[in-house]
Amino acid sequence: MDDYNNSFGSDYVPPEAPQPPPYYGQGAPPPSPGYITSKSIGLAIFLSIITCGIYSVYWLYTICADLSRAVSPYDGIPVWADVLLCVFVPFYYIYVAYKWAKQIALIDARFNRPAEDRVPLYIILSVVGLGIVVYALAQSELNKIAEGRAY
Repeated sequence: MDDYNNSFGSDYVPPEAPQPPPYYGQGAPPPSPGYITSKSIGLAIFLSIITCGIYSVYWLYTICADLSRAVSPYDGIPVWADVLLCVFVPFYYIYVAYKWAKQIALIDARFNRPAEDRVPLYIILSVVGLGIVVYALAQSELNKIAEGRAY
């Protein structure tokens, strides 16, 4: 039996199992902003007006998808469900505006930017009927992240 153990040598050390990458808060850098697309806010507003709101539904989808990818792809409700609920449930957009403000604050914290409380502004604008302004504000923050100004 000693011959068997010695045939491998006494210096044999089993390889270590690979460690998973660290998560946010454990020293991991924020992900590359390449998954967020930068859009022209003026063009998006223009297309929303010209198409009588059809483009704004697509814009809603892209903002929801970008924020979902930036924060967590598993936040409970799929992006397409958020969009459908915004289209068919009159006051659901107020919740989406609240969720966007919270997600942007989380992104600010991940990129070590000063966090602003956008919740009251987003909710007031969406209650008053200025949802397009909320779209523009959220897209402005996403553009900063996509262009690398978030660092």
